[in-house]
Amino acid sequence: MGWPKVGRTRRMSCAASASSDREKARQLIEGLVKRYRKDGIAKMDAYSHIGEALGRSERWVRKVLSREDTTQVWNHQFIRIAALYDRLCTSFEERAAKERALLHELRSEAHAATARSHVLVDGLPGTESIRASEGEE
Repeated sequence: MGWPKVGRTRRMSCAASASSDREKARQLIEGLVKRYRKDGIAKMDAYSHIGEALGRSERWVRKVLSREDTTQVWNHQFIRIAALYDRLCTSFEERAAKERALLHELRSEAHAATARSHVLVDGLPGTESIRASEGEE
């Protein structure tokens, strides 16, 4: 007899599920490679770092990215990929936030230094001729 269909009009194949999981894993790995590249790391070194973090080889990473059908991404590997993506993206974002804060501080200091520059120049000997040529007196 078989099980009744509940809210399903057709059977879902395991192959379709596996290929979509592999595609999701590929997208996550692609995002990791882009993050590494943005940080100035060569593509092959990024593959190596990712493979090492996942317990896989650089070759396996390349195969997943190339959409090769023979490469399988198992559930535990997918979980590791997602965890690595979350961890690295969080650390990249934290580092970017620190760099933005430092840049803001440096810009504030530069603005404050240039705002006081006319005071320093006015006191130097010989600046009277500069002011006279500019029409200031």
